Amino acid sequence: MGRLARRGLWLVAVPIASVVLIAAVLLAAQRPTAAGSTVLTIFTGRVDVAHGTADFALATDGAVLADQDRVRTDDAGHALITFFDGSTLELEPSTTTALNTAAANANGSIRIEIDQIVGRTWASVQRLTRADSKFEIKTPTSTATVRGTGFLTEVLASGDTTVQVTDGIVEVSARGLIVVLTQGQQTTVRRNEAPAAPAPMPAPATTLRFGMHSPANLVVIDPLGRSCGISSSGATIVRHVPGCAASAPGTEPQLIELPNAVPGTYRAVITSIEPGGAFTLTATGINERGAPSFDLSLSGAGQPGAMFGSALEVRAGPDGRLNATALSAFVSLQAPPQSSSSPAPTARTSVPTTFVPAVAPPAASPTPTAAPSRPALRTPPPEPTFAPTPTATPAASVSSAPTLAPSPTPLASRPALRTPPPEPTPSPSPGPTATPTATAPPTPSASPTTPLPGCTPSSNQPKKCVPG
Repeated sequence: MGRLARRGLWLVAVPIASVVLIAAVLLAAQRPTAAGSTVLTIFTGRVDVAHGTADFALATDGAVLADQDRVRTDDAGHALITFFDGSTLELEPSTTTALNTAAANANGSIRIEIDQIVGRTWASVQRLTRADSKFEIKTPTSTATVRGTGFLTEVLASGDTTVQVTDGIVEVSARGLIVVLTQGQQTTVRRNEAPAAPAPMPAPATTLRFGMHSPANLVVIDPLGRSCGISSSGATIVRHVPGCAASAPGTEPQLIELPNAVPGTYRAVITSIEPGGAFTLTATGINERGAPSFDLSLSGAGQPGAMFGSALEVRAGPDGRLNATALSAFVSLQAPPQSSSSPAPTARTSVPTTFVPAVAPPAASPTPTAAPSRPALRTPPPEPTFAPTPTATPAASVSSAPTLAPSPTPLASRPALRTPPPEPTPSPSPGPTATPTATAPPTPSASPTTPLPGCTPSSNQPKKCVPG
């Protein structure tokens, strides 16, 4: 999916046209931040904040935002705004937004209003249980009111806006016409025009799929530091990577898909859950036709609450296909201590941001050698030496299995998944090694998207355009 151009100035005028997005589905659980704060997380590049009427100044990671604050990213900047109800807004490079209102009302309803001036954002909005709650994004040509969903908003310097829905049902209105978007559809609103009829979103050029065959929860961190998956507590789904999808807690196997994945190092954080025991992590690269370019697995075991880390170094071949050779050996992790004086948890506190050895290795002990050519996991400097966990045990690669039934979170058009082998018997081995599979699962046939028919006016105003 090509990135639209992003350049523009801060606008304060009332939007010329109106687009209303009413979404009905979100699969993530709510994760309130401390003291009802709205928190800024900085992933890469330069991010500036203008508090109130002040000028823009360099922002700090973890800054608390207030009403009327503005946030902008430079051409290499990626940032995340986490609202008090757990909803998040990820900002891509060259994006400017303003936080008009973010507040909880006395009756339990919430109101979040954002101006998106220019650029691209990815919103993962918690389900709004009250009819008088509102999550709204305004652009120079549209207003998006969301009930709970995942969607991307792209704003050009001209104000033209494109909305793409990855999950949920969205109504988009402008100039007296409503169109209904379902999962995998998009529309464009141009200045002084009604929304275009729903159309299929472009298929991702590359997709990374991670699978966790329980008992464990999985979070994947992309090369920019953005997370997707089930938090270590198991109570929250985090979706900070644009377009990512994650299975709900309790789904077997748990799946995470990252569309339009880029080369780099991806970290996997695994939290063993009740009753504990053996688990298997899988990683698969998929091209635009749905065919796998690599298929890897790594097995281990742990007691409930134990945390493990692995890394996947992904490279791009000359044809653009993603390639990887092995998942790095599991290492034991522990989350960094949380200070009680911290202003509010940021989005990064849902998974460990510093990988710390659970057991210090002997002075003469070498570091794990399962993937010697693979760079160490990306962590803030200085990077610690990883100690192998004595509880993680290598096991055979995952065998083929029937196609996974639809999970609560939409994960469409994916090839059949593999299920784990019988539970392995732990051995006294000092540490596991990655076990890449020698064969790929059967290549499924691509599921073409059927073009939608035109719009059908309804008897009510404004006119309604729905898929026929």
